[in-house]
Amino acid sequence: MRLPPRLAIPLALALSCCWSSAEAAQPESSDAMIHGGLTEVIERLVKIEERLDKLADGPSEFTPVQITVVDTSGGPIPGAKVQLSGVREGRELQVTGESTADEPVAFSRSLPYGKYRMTVELPNGYRVNRRAFVVEYGAKMAVEVVAPPADESGTLVLRSRISAESAEGLRFGERRTSRGIAYTKSNAPEPSEDGGSMADYPTIGDGLAELMAAVSISVTCTLEQPDGSEIEWKWAPEGHSHQPLYYATSDGHMAPYDGLFSGGETREADAERFEDLGLRESIHYLVQQRDVQTQDSATITLPVGTLVVEVDPPIAHAERPVAEALRADSSVVDKVWLNSNLGKKSEWWGRLLGENDWDFGNPFHADAKIDLRAGEQANITIGPAAQ
Repeated sequence: MRLPPRLAIPLALALSCCWSSAEAAQPESSDAMIHGGLTEVIERLVKIEERLDKLADGPSEFTPVQITVVDTSGGPIPGAKVQLSGVREGRELQVTGESTADEPVAFSRSLPYGKYRMTVELPNGYRVNRRAFVVEYGAKMAVEVVAPPADESGTLVLRSRISAESAEGLRFGERRTSRGIAYTKSNAPEPSEDGGSMADYPTIGDGLAELMAAVSISVTCTLEQPDGSEIEWKWAPEGHSHQPLYYATSDGHMAPYDGLFSGGETREADAERFEDLGLRESIHYLVQQRDVQTQDSATITLPVGTLVVEVDPPIAHAERPVAEALRADSSVVDKVWLNSNLGKKSEWWGRLLGENDWDFGNPFHADAKIDLRAGEQANITIGPAAQ
C-alpha cells in the first residue's frame, strides 16, 4: 500500500502508539496486533488524504481573479490600473492592481465571492467607473477588458466667436428657491416673451457689459467585450464629467477656467432691480478671483473617440450699480458676474451659438459632438460660424 508523503508524521505517531500497546500485550499476540493496528491506521490516514484532496480541488470561499486590460487588437496595455471595491462583513474592501511592460496582468488577487464595483483607468485618462463585477464562487476567473488604444490621440482647437450683442435682451440673474436640501432655478424669458417677473433684471447694455461662457470637454468610446456586453469608456478632466476647462469670452479669446470665480449669494437684493425675494429665495452670483488670462485659441491633445464639447449658459460682468443692488461687499463690487438660466431648446441658444452643429436638447447646456481620429485635428468655434 502506497503511503502519501505528507502522512509520514501521523504514521510515526501511530507506530509509537502501536509499539507501546504491543509491549503491554502477551508475546504470542504481539505481531498480530502490530500488523492489524498498522493496517487500520494506514487505511484511515489514506481516507483522510483523499478527503483533503477533494477539499483542495473543490470550491473555496476565496476565488482567484485575474484581469487583463487589452486594446482592440488584443495587445495588453501597460500602466492600466484596476480597482475592485465592495462591502464584506460590514467593512469596505478595496483592492487595486496595475499592469506593467513586464507584467500584462493588471489585477491578480484571491477575493471572497460576491458583487464588486470595478474601476479601470488607462494611462491616457480614459476610465470605466464603478462597473458591476461579480466574483463567482470557487472557479478561477480570468477576465479580459477591451479598452481604446492608449497610444492614439488627436487634437482639439477651441476658438470663441461668442458676442455680447448676441445676448442683448437676455435677463441675467440666478434666482433660486430653496426646496429643503435642493433648490429650483427660474429660467430667463425667451426673446419672444416679455420680461415678466424678471422685467427689471439687468441685460447687456443695461447694467451688464462683457460676456463669457464656460466650456466643458469629454471623450467617449463604446467597445464590445469578450462576453458580448459593452463598456463605455470616458475621458474627462481629472475624471470628472462636466468639469469646465475654459471660458469663451465675448472679445474673441479663450480663458482657463480653473480658479477664476467663487460663488456668492444674497437674500436682500434691491427690490427695484431684482423684485422682492421670498422667504426661501436668493440670488446667486460669481465673484472674480483673479485676472482673466486670455489666449487666441485653446489646443488640447485628447484620446481618440467621440468628442463632446458642452457650453453652459453665459455669464455677464455686472457694472457697479448692479453689484451694489445685490448688496455685494465693497471689496468685490467690481468683480461680480451674473449667471443666466436658459431652458431646454431655448431660442437664446441659436442666437448665441448659431444653429449649425449644436444640440440644444439638454436642459443645462448646449453640446456638439465629433469623431476624433488618431492624428486628426478637430476645430470647434464657440459662437456662430463665420459667414
